[in-house]
Amino acid sequence: MNTIKNTDVVFISNIEWSLQWQRHQIFATFFSHMCRQCIFVESHGKRNPELKDLPRILGRVFRFISRRGKKPLKKADKNLPENLVVISPLVLPSTHRIFRTINGIVFIPSLVRSIKKLGVQKPIIMNYLPTQTSIELIQRLDPCLVVYDCVENFPEYPGVPGDIAKIEEHMFESADLVFTDSNFLYEKASQFRKETKRIMPGVDYGHFAKADTGRPDYPVKSLCFFGGINDRRIDFALLREISKLDHLTVDMIGPVDSKVPPLPSNVVFHGPVDYSELPEHIKSCDCFLFPYRVTEFTKGIIPAKLFECFATGKPVITTPLPSFFEYAELMYICQTAEEAIDIIQNLERHETELKSMRRKELAKKSSWDSRFEELVDQIKRKLEKGS
Repeated sequence: MNTIKNTDVVFISNIEWSLQWQRHQIFATFFSHMCRQCIFVESHGKRNPELKDLPRILGRVFRFISRRGKKPLKKADKNLPENLVVISPLVLPSTHRIFRTINGIVFIPSLVRSIKKLGVQKPIIMNYLPTQTSIELIQRLDPCLVVYDCVENFPEYPGVPGDIAKIEEHMFESADLVFTDSNFLYEKASQFRKETKRIMPGVDYGHFAKADTGRPDYPVKSLCFFGGINDRRIDFALLREISKLDHLTVDMIGPVDSKVPPLPSNVVFHGPVDYSELPEHIKSCDCFLFPYRVTEFTKGIIPAKLFECFATGKPVITTPLPSFFEYAELMYICQTAEEAIDIIQNLERHETELKSMRRKELAKKSSWDSRFEELVDQIKRKLEKGS
């Protein structure tokens, strides 16, 4: 571990630190306990901003002005490890040539100075964003190792610049290491980088096992989804059809960042729930629902919540995303709303104690600790090979 212990790690993230807990924050936290220091640079944007983004943008502008010329402050988060710093960058989205020019002259140099004032030299970079800004930031930080951890099918994300596919190809080919989570992204990345490694999502088994209540009640009365809620991912038409079962409650837990069409009152939006409190909120549901739209963008998704739900032993009903077919024997994959409704109404005929036990056994083997060990092992080998 000595090659990492004395090294800084910089995350170029595609999400905010405060969003639902996922691999970005988890890996950054693990690194902060074993490296010199970990710098988590929040998303610098992959699309043009919308009106809903205004409060976040104004907050970044205020922090940029108030802290200019000084070291970046940690965000006010009591859970941040001692040597982990979160930076909210003031950078224009690299969606237009003029934005890229301004970034290159003003904002990227300012961001690099903020990072280097923390004493960062030749860091390991964990990159999650295939943008021109990321490329320039990586070059100016002069890293000892670059990892591209591909966790979304970025070229199909709405509103991204037209050259993002070409930029991502550059990422695949130029990074020292390339990882993906879903098999769909693995096959895509492997076209450009044969030695791509797949590191699956993980789970804190003990945390989510608190929601294990044993055999569900029948007939099913409550479904639950937790995670980001928006029209890029969620099939609201499916929710509308399922909610016609008026004895059923569908609990949607998580931040809503797009317009939601009118839905019956038995589809209940609870807003975001703190990670520490999540098991208590999902404990009472009979079954989980993954109402994902199936699009070219969502085909790359394998949600961390998959193993989190497995840790509870509860059944999971889902739409047919490619990543779910690996676990077809443990889930109920439905092609249509009619199939989903049939499963809900007849779940007692399909669900068994053996299925529940196998879900929990798989979750036990899928800890975030083991996933991080895979990541660090690959990084250590690459560093030792290059030294």
